[in-house]
Amino acid sequence: MVELNDINEDFRFKVETWNISATNPFKAWDWTGDWNYVGYGWDRSYFTPGFSDPYDNKWEFRVFVDMENEGDNNWVHLDTLPFTVQPNDFFYDLYTYRSNYWDAPYDHKGYTCYGPIVGGQETGWEYSCSNNNKTSVFYTGESIYGLIKIRDIREDHRFRAQIYKDGTLKNTITTGWNYVSGQWDKAFFWPYVQNATSGSWEMRIAVDIGTGFKEIDKINKVIDPPI
Repeated sequence: MVELNDINEDFRFKVETWNISATNPFKAWDWTGDWNYVGYGWDRSYFTPGFSDPYDNKWEFRVFVDMENEGDNNWVHLDTLPFTVQPNDFFYDLYTYRSNYWDAPYDHKGYTCYGPIVGGQETGWEYSCSNNNKTSVFYTGESIYGLIKIRDIREDHRFRAQIYKDGTLKNTITTGWNYVSGQWDKAFFWPYVQNATSGSWEMRIAVDIGTGFKEIDKINKVIDPPI
């Protein structure tokens, strides 16, 4: 929260949200508020920026104010508010590791579910498990879907899933290239196993941005016999 005191001019706030964990910190998004008309003046005003769906990383809110009498878009920096987001253990039903921005190439989230995966243009290209049926418990004969989401994408890329059972490679799924013009805010990949048999399954998820595949996630599941 930022406090502005002794206000005698109409004003508006802006926040820039920066990812500062990356090797080269970058602005993830920004937001500009409406004008506040103060009449004969205000004693104070407060601004509380928020982030509705952050992923685990180190972040900064950089807060600015624009005063009408100083000319439009004459932004003055008020404060920088750093914060750290830790992994959500429920959402991260995986064994995940992360290094720097280029080694792991992107920040990501993932989970498993029964499927199928739904989404598309009608959902703003956001994909999810149907009926929100996330689970970490599967039984013989069921299908396992792993849904992976990566964010803030600046390079052409492709996904790969290597699927192991009891330590033996059973299948490799490699997508075609996704060609990125400018920057994408998100991309999804959902490898799956149908009619899984009992045993210890693992999906090793990797992303290639033109320099070879680098692993970003390992999803481990033990499939029990039917009760």
